[in-house]
Amino acid sequence: MNKRHGQYDKDLDRSAAAANRFSRRLTAPAVFLLSALLLLSLALTGCGGGDSDQPVTIDMDKLALELQEGIAFKDTMSEVDSAVFYMLYGLTEEDVDREVMISSTGATAEEITIIHAASADKLEGIRSAVDAHIQAQRDGFENYVPEELDKLAEPVIKEIGDYIIVCVSDDNSGAENIIAQYGK
Repeated sequence: MNKRHGQYDKDLDRSAAAANRFSRRLTAPAVFLLSALLLLSLALTGCGGGDSDQPVTIDMDKLALELQEGIAFKDTMSEVDSAVFYMLYGLTEEDVDREVMISSTGATAEEITIIHAASADKLEGIRSAVDAHIQAQRDGFENYVPEELDKLAEPVIKEIGDYIIVCVSDDNSGAENIIAQYGK
């Protein structure tokens, strides 16, 4: 029985040694493969994450035209001169790199305005100017055409990069869908 028990121990030792060798052979490739996958995923994440540092460029004329044609406005819409834009928004050319403003005849509050800030540090002032302009519109239409206050209650105001987009219409979801094509 001892002889048999001794043989059993030797067989067990050989099996353990073989399993250990198999384990080492399996572990080395597995570790290598996992390391390679981890490095690859980090590299891909690094490439994809870099986009947030890239400046956003919006074709302002194209976006304004898409909003004008893609949304039903009640009033005739036409482009507003830059001097009028600066007066209405209380901004200066130092604040704004470029602007596009398309507005109604004044019978409605309907408006499309796209502002490209001169720099990122000008955005806060532009946001404040947009809020002040919308409030001035509310105050003006309150007694003039109170029905327009619904549009002015929650106008679409989106910020994408250094751009601020304003759309006052009866179709907020339509405006948001068009603007979403240009960024979040």
